[in-house]
Amino acid sequence: MSTTQPGYVGKIDLDRGVTMKQSYISATRVYMYKDEPGSFYDDFGRSVSEAVAAAAGFDVVALGRVKFLSDKKAQFQAEIDAALKEAAGSLTEEVVASSETGFTMLGLGGGRFKIVDIDGTMISPRPLNKEDADRLFELLTQEEA
Repeated sequence: MSTTQPGYVGKIDLDRGVTMKQSYISATRVYMYKDEPGSFYDDFGRSVSEAVAAAAGFDVVALGRVKFLSDKKAQFQAEIDAALKEAAGSLTEEVVASSETGFTMLGLGGGRFKIVDIDGTMISPRPLNKEDADRLFELLTQEEA
């Protein structure tokens, strides 16, 4: 069923995945999107009460519980995303050592390091552990005799 169906004048997006039931008490058609269980709408996209939805044949108690759980899950996911975003913002590269020749060793966190030249270009193809980074930094900064 598509929104371009002849004779359909409503505002419901029928291509989105929707369940439609009609109340036998009134001529009201009640819609519920599959991705929004527990939220009920009329032909024009306006919210309808749970009483009208129940009269149309929806199990509003079970769908209300599903809506409650999905709302709590979305809230929890938003909190996790915010915490991860905050944690990612606090991860910065700190200068561990620098030399007069222009090389700098940066700590990336988690025991990983990188060495960059004066332009900020990484010397090694990937981050190094502390021992390897120290050895490479020493080789790059040692004075020639």
